[in-house]
Amino acid sequence: MLNGHMYALALFLSSFFSSIAIHQQYAECNRVGIKIRAAITGMVYRKSLRVSRLKGGAGEVINILSTDVTRINDAVVNFHFLWAAFVEVVLILGISFSEIGVSALPALAWVLILLPIQVYLGKLTNDYNRDQTSATTERVHLMSEILTAIKLIKFYAWEKPFTEKISEIRQREMELIYNGLIVKTVNFAVVFAVPVLVALTCLSTYVGTGNRLTASVSFTVLSVFNTLRYPFFMLPMAVKSTAGALTAFGRLETFFHLEEVEELKVIPAPADCDLALHISKSNFKWDGAEGDDPSLRDVSLAIKKGSRVAIVGDVGSGKSSLIAALLGQIRQVSGPEIKLYGTTAYMSQEAWILNMTLRQNILFGKDMDMERYQEVIRVAGLQRDLTLLLSADQTELAERGANLSGGQRQRVSLARTIYYDAEIVILDDPLSAVDQHVGRHIFEECFLKHLGNKTLIIALNQLQYLSQMDYVVFIENGTIRSQGTYSSLMETDTVFSELNELSVYSISQTRQPHHDSPDDDDEEDAILRGKLVQDDLSTQSAGFGDFVAYARSGSGSVVTISIMIMFVLVHGIRIAGDYWLRLWVPRIGGFSDAVYIGVYGVFAIAFTIGAFFRGLFFSQATSYKAFTLHSKLFHAVMHAPMSFFDMTPLGRILSAFSKHQLHVDDTMLDSAMQALQYFPLGLGALVLCAAIIPWGWAPAIGIVIIAYLFIRYSNPADLKTKSLEAISKPPIYAHLTATLEGLFSVRAYHAQDRFDSINLERIDTNHEALFSMQCVKSFQALYLDILSSLFIYFSSLLLVVNRDQPGIDSVGGLALSNALQMLVFVQWTVRMWGEVETQMASVGQLVYYGATKPEAPFEIPEKKPPADWPTKGLINFNNIVLKYQKFGVAVLKNVSCTIYPTEKIGIVGRTGSGKSTLLVSLLRIVESSEGKITIDGLDVSQIGLHDLRNKVAIIPQEPVMFVGTLRSNLDPFSRSTDEEIWKALDAVQLGDKVRSMPSKLETAVTENGKSVSQGQRQLVCIARAILSKAKILVLDEATASLDAKTDLLIQETIKKNFADLTMLTIAHRLNTIIDCDRVLVMDAGKVVEFDEPIKLLDIPDGVFRSLVEQTGDAAAAKLRECAEDARQERVSRGYSIPDQGKDGPMTVNELASQQPGV
Repeated sequence: MLNGHMYALALFLSSFFSSIAIHQQYAECNRVGIKIRAAITGMVYRKSLRVSRLKGGAGEVINILSTDVTRINDAVVNFHFLWAAFVEVVLILGISFSEIGVSALPALAWVLILLPIQVYLGKLTNDYNRDQTSATTERVHLMSEILTAIKLIKFYAWEKPFTEKISEIRQREMELIYNGLIVKTVNFAVVFAVPVLVALTCLSTYVGTGNRLTASVSFTVLSVFNTLRYPFFMLPMAVKSTAGALTAFGRLETFFHLEEVEELKVIPAPADCDLALHISKSNFKWDGAEGDDPSLRDVSLAIKKGSRVAIVGDVGSGKSSLIAALLGQIRQVSGPEIKLYGTTAYMSQEAWILNMTLRQNILFGKDMDMERYQEVIRVAGLQRDLTLLLSADQTELAERGANLSGGQRQRVSLARTIYYDAEIVILDDPLSAVDQHVGRHIFEECFLKHLGNKTLIIALNQLQYLSQMDYVVFIENGTIRSQGTYSSLMETDTVFSELNELSVYSISQTRQPHHDSPDDDDEEDAILRGKLVQDDLSTQSAGFGDFVAYARSGSGSVVTISIMIMFVLVHGIRIAGDYWLRLWVPRIGGFSDAVYIGVYGVFAIAFTIGAFFRGLFFSQATSYKAFTLHSKLFHAVMHAPMSFFDMTPLGRILSAFSKHQLHVDDTMLDSAMQALQYFPLGLGALVLCAAIIPWGWAPAIGIVIIAYLFIRYSNPADLKTKSLEAISKPPIYAHLTATLEGLFSVRAYHAQDRFDSINLERIDTNHEALFSMQCVKSFQALYLDILSSLFIYFSSLLLVVNRDQPGIDSVGGLALSNALQMLVFVQWTVRMWGEVETQMASVGQLVYYGATKPEAPFEIPEKKPPADWPTKGLINFNNIVLKYQKFGVAVLKNVSCTIYPTEKIGIVGRTGSGKSTLLVSLLRIVESSEGKITIDGLDVSQIGLHDLRNKVAIIPQEPVMFVGTLRSNLDPFSRSTDEEIWKALDAVQLGDKVRSMPSKLETAVTENGKSVSQGQRQLVCIARAILSKAKILVLDEATASLDAKTDLLIQETIKKNFADLTMLTIAHRLNTIIDCDRVLVMDAGKVVEFDEPIKLLDIPDGVFRSLVEQTGDAAAAKLRECAEDARQERVSRGYSIPDQGKDGPMTVNELASQQPGV
């Protein structure tokens, strides 16, 4: 009895200390992995501060941090199993040889066959994961572009073609996911079959060589061979992790070898030097630019201290490149060192806003000086805006300043530049997003007065201010064509003087003074006052509803439950085989050894086949579920109304397609497969021991109760640390993204060290949470292993107490050989289930977005319009009332007007007047609450959205380009010939430039079209409209990003190419609509004036007349002259507005027969 107790105690202690050793090893490896992870994350960020140019943008670096760094961390944790697995296998073989001698040779043969297979499976898994990651990245990048340009996609009815592109990528991705699951299935089948097959062959050999099978031999050998499961399980994981880490190290090496920017150093100016900056005969080239020609050639520039310098030129001439050269952000390929004699502050063309308060954005790390701060707010024109914000300058700004208008973002960025109080202030097109009134205020109060003693360098498109600048640099095709005072350039450079004359009347349309809102409706104004969406709840644990939703998805809940039952039943075959072995030892039944071996072999083969097929069915069902969930999500998002995107941050939607979909595709499936594989193992051991050991149910029930209570009370800590880790990770990526978006600014302000410190703080916060999470996991795993050791101990004691019962030796062998398997695998099952529970919350996110209420159908087969509709382009608005919310304030109020075929209509009005909403209603981006809109007499609300939108071309306010080639951006779905594409490019003055590029139409376009200037992006959008076959064209402030010369060329292009179209134009610049047939003036959601421009100018106190007069006397006179010329032109072509008569409106055909201009 005492000896038996000592053996039981020894079994407990060996299990106990082995558990401690295993978990200590895991804890140490995790600790080292976290340190390496933190170090690499910090190094990658630091490198990104210095790198010249990233082809993949922020996404490339985030991919390194989210994927490659994780792979290296996993490799650190699993690396030791590369050698430990072989050592463990050798020890197992040694023990088996000592027990059964040469009968263990089959075990050696199995190991020699299967170990290389496991290594190969590990490598194959890594290969599939790498290819899957590539496909996933491609899909997420395309999805990011779709979400960024969703409004444009809806305008152009491009949902179906983009759906086809996503579907093609997703199909390829799913094939890789499924193949990866099949490899894992084979791996698990091997892991579970190895102990059974090895035991079968070795025991058969043992009996076949004349030995009698005893309980001590059979169950000792079975227990030893069961331990093969662990090294066979860990070896492929170690191989996969190591191979993934090697790939990651390769990418890191490539990244760390990227060329760095040589930062300009501020040097003390000599006593007799009055210069602020000096460049002499230098060439510059953007890294990654095609061809060998420099981006800037032969640049020589000497800027005096305290001078005001303007850089001017056409779209794409190199203004922004010259600004980059002044900041040292473009590679200098030749010439002497740039001399910088003062600190710099920089404002980019696209406003850079950080996700912090408005005040913090302006202070930018500087101490608060209230007097200076208030003055900066005033000269930047932000005083009125602060009164509209709920928390004034303490308002939290969204990512990229999404809760501010474009003008507000630009003025906040300007305020930061001013407050920094640098000696040299460099501004890239600072007035492009503000109206004329605010622009004049900023120029006079800020540039002339507040910055009067600073060196001011401005890339300027508003040439009416040039006469007040000290020095002008005129750049053309990457070369400084001329430079000097304004008056000298007007006298000596005819090209410059012509450009300047063109700008006299190219004045921005006046809006309400000092305030511009995100758009024309009250709902979007509400964005300025608070959040419209609730916080992301994806870091919380999954609810029961998420499990039900997942079970019902794809093949349905019956199949899901059947597969789960199958995992248990297949393991039941394994237990039945072990029980048959228990009958074999005392020869219960009196069969021959051949029969016992045969039946045991049937169980072994059946279990092996079952282990494979349960994994196969699991792979098929779960991959189909993942495919179905993504399809529903994508379909819902692509069919969602525009209000959904206005109210939901794009980053959150994209997270559903990336992070949450990845959980459903990969990590959750991996965790679920492991949990389902090992759960029957622990359950089977408990049930078996409870069933065959006398009083065995007592420790089984006790252990289950204690384990349940432990998991229940420790789970909150586990969920909390997981939540903290999940919450603290996005700020790292957000900080990196914001840094890369404003990299020029960070370097110009010499704020690299401060931003690096912020990054390190966020890394520390995240890794503190990560380390805490790992500690909780280790504690839970150790505690469960100790409980398993206690169960083994009490089971052994019961066997000792009942040692005199008949057959107790075989019962004990069977029970203990199964109970020993509980070590490691029970806690691993609980850990994997915890991962499944956490990741199941992602299913909730996919289901939530997948249930988004759709907009109207794209097509209604029974209500399709004629194929040639519209033939005329007659548009009628009849008492239109539009609200952005069902019970909200009406943004359009009983709007009624008729636009005749081929008419050119200009739409004007102050901010909030409803002019853009008018176009929104026409294209049914938002459905009108009352009234009717007809085109050629057809009620547009009765047809499908695509049938409507395909017939209306639009040139959007914000130009959008996608990653790909110039051809794919002009004609994404190959509907036009090369001849048509070149003709469109020539029409927008881009033909010669594209022909000069080495790849011509196949020239690569980078993320967000950043390889193309903003003005050129706008020209590409106009070329797209030329390539369309629509009868109606809408221009929504389409020339706001163009200089005066290009603007005039575009207007001529539009007149020439769209003469036969009905055209509606909203423009900042009044000169773009002053020659329209008629001008529609909106105010407070109503049409207040609608007539020929010259007639509107004759209305005393008219709204349109006041807009023109606010541009100044000279510009107003020029505009009136243009309006008069346009009237003469209309008279010459017989233009007149049809008279609808006194007896009611005319029919469509009657109106069309009297169309203006015929």
